[in-house]
Amino acid sequence: MNRKITVEEIKRRINLIKLFFLENKRQPKYNEKYKGEPVGNWLNRIRNQTIEITNEEKSELENLGIRTYSIPKEKIRNFEVKALIAFFKENSRLPYPREIYVIKKETLDEEVKRFFVEQDNLYNRKDITENIIINIGWFYVNIKTGHTKLSSYNINELKDAGISIGTTISYKHRFSRNITNLIKFYEENKRHPKYNEVYNGIRVGSFLQRIRQNNNILSKEDLELLNSKGINTTGRTYKERRKV
Repeated sequence: MNRKITVEEIKRRINLIKLFFLENKRQPKYNEKYKGEPVGNWLNRIRNQTIEITNEEKSELENLGIRTYSIPKEKIRNFEVKALIAFFKENSRLPYPREIYVIKKETLDEEVKRFFVEQDNLYNRKDITENIIINIGWFYVNIKTGHTKLSSYNINELKDAGISIGTTISYKHRFSRNITNLIKFYEENKRHPKYNEVYNGIRVGSFLQRIRQNNNILSKEDLELLNSKGINTTGRTYKERRKV
């Protein structure tokens, strides 16, 4: 086998990945370091086969619970699309940005199950033994903003289920409740909410900050509505900055 690095160096890297796993009870994230070494990057390269290891070394890692192969993105994306459709059918609406969706593990393909169990472990989510947790809200946000690309097959699946990824419908579903409560807060209090303020169960302060950081999360019509009510959607006012 043609190695780009020495056998000894590969063994050293594998040993550090194992030590990280045993110490943290999980696999390293892509950009994580351990004892100053980029163990997350190494594991990713092992999975993508840009660092070649022997079958014995693979078994060594797999026996600990460390995945040594890459799971096709298309497989995960297809599953997430089906989960979004299931959520939509169950709730008769699209998810809010931070909303989660719980699915029973027993219904999943083994590779898909392994991927999401790893995600639960990476981010210290409370994992119920029989279930996995999907950040279905952020998945929807990401396909709306273009951060997550879908195949034409996936797009047609969503359309057939009655889910539009066009601007007007999606934003209405995603933010109508937040916008309504932000306007009500402003009208009642005659001021913009502070970052940590909550109104009717909605984090109106953090929602306004997100709008100011990225106007693209709202449609042009929604921004015009907020501005017409006197809500500053572009940044903190001079008075607000003085209060900090």
